[in-house]
Amino acid sequence: MSLGGWLWRYWWHFTELEAIAASDLSLTDRVLTFLSLGRYPETGNILDVLFVSFPLSLIWDLPAHYNLKVFFILVVDGLCGYALGRSLSRQPVTALAAGLLAVVNPLNLQDIHGSGLRQVVLWWVLLFPIALARAEERQRPIDGVLAGLVLALCGAFYWFYGLFAGMFFGLSP
Repeated sequence: MSLGGWLWRYWWHFTELEAIAASDLSLTDRVLTFLSLGRYPETGNILDVLFVSFPLSLIWDLPAHYNLKVFFILVVDGLCGYALGRSLSRQPVTALAAGLLAVVNPLNLQDIHGSGLRQVVLWWVLLFPIALARAEERQRPIDGVLAGLVLALCGAFYWFYGLFAGMFFGLSP
């Protein structure tokens, strides 16, 4: 899809959000309606529209809100990559390299260039191994719940990542 197609899609989701907000539906019905309008799992990144794109569009116009969204996603990708690297190596330089790789990997560069951004939100995929290792190490129910929540967020933000994280979980010793 071209940049124009993605920007139209964002505009359409923003219009849907505004229409739902102006309706007399209950909060539960509003959430269910919004998710159904997102056609999950096909669009898969409806949560980044709800929690990142739409709030930024209320403050800034195009192209500022779009560029800020890309910047925000990449900063959080880098921080999560750093956290994963730090949890595996304890070496700051190695963790910095992992954070940099999370930002400038070919998948991110391709998706940013193509303007889709659904595959660029790597946060939950990068945090899942940390949460899973923590749950295994501590053996506390709350850590297992946290790992499950991160797994759910992997799938909620991009359903293929949820599948991959689920397979990772299934293959973990």
